[in-house]
Amino acid sequence: MDLRQQLILTKRIMALLETGLIYSEDLYHQERYQELGDIGLQLLSTVSGVPMQVFTDFMVPATDYPTPKVDIRGLVLNNR
Repeated sequence: MDLRQQLILTKRIMALLETGLIYSEDLYHQERYQELGDIGLQLLSTVSGVPMQVFTDFMVPATDYPTPKVDIRGLVLNNR
């Protein structure tokens, strides 16, 4: 498995973590999803060579249903 495939799988794990934590209602499932997140962070650290603490500090837990965020930017230059 190449590096790109590993990163894709790790991103999928982290997406499952976010969705699971939002919708799980009992402590048992929340603990399992948190463990899944820890595994995802360890994989991300291993694949990237960056210490896990950097990712732990960087990741912000979702508070609502995780959806793709859309951002549109534009620049108009006018010579007048």
